Amino acid sequence: MKLSLKFSVAATKSWKVKPSLGGKQMSST
Repeated sequence: MKLSLKFSVAATKSWKVKPSLGGKQMSST
């Protein structure tokens, strides 16, 4: 359960940080 929570938080952080980075990559492709 704790691992799942940690993964959820990491995924949320990744999702919040990636939009600007991943979004640009998506636009480039």
